[in-house]
Parts: sequence; structure tokens; C-alpha cells
Amino acid sequence: MAATEFLCQIIGIKSNRLSKEINIIVEAELFTRLCEELKEIFKAFYKSYFRLMRFNAEKENGVMEDKLVRCVINDILATEEYTVSSVANPRVNGEQPCLN
Repeated sequence: MAATEFLCQIIGIKSNRLSKEINIIVEAELFTRLCEELKEIFKAFYKSYFRLMRFNAEKENGVMEDKLVRCVINDILATEEYTVSSVANPRVNGEQPCLN
């Protein structure tokens, strides 16, 4: 089961009844909300650090986005299904990567 299908199932949306375009919109919305929640978790974790460094909201958001990307890449690499080079350059044999 794809991650989007699983998340849709959790929130009660029957993704198989939606058009391809609506599924893409739902996937984008779920991804956006997931990223925002992860940033809030990281923000709470680094709260003392931000206070010590006296970052403004813009600087905090920049740091959070960097940390989020770094953590996602580390998680992808931890699965051992991808290498650093395959994450950095997703084209395989000149083909575009598959978007599910």
C-alpha cells in the first residue's frame, strides 16, 4: 500500500474513488501538512537552542527546513534501499524518476 493510500485510509478518504488530479492534490496537501508537523516537532526540540542563539522567526524556519531535509535524507539512506548518489541524482539510465 502506498503511503498516500495509507494516510487517506487513516483520515477516512477513499483514494481509489478520486480522480488522478485530485489524488495528486491530496498527496501534495498531506505532504505539506506532514512537513509542517515535522517542523513543529523539530522546533520544540530545538527551542532552547533557538532561544540561546536569539534567532528570529525567519532564521528559525530556515534552520528547520534544513534540519527536516537532512533528517528525511538520513531516513531514506537508513532503509539501505538508496545510496547517497541515487538520492543526489535520481535519474537512472537517463530516465526521469518514477513519481507515485
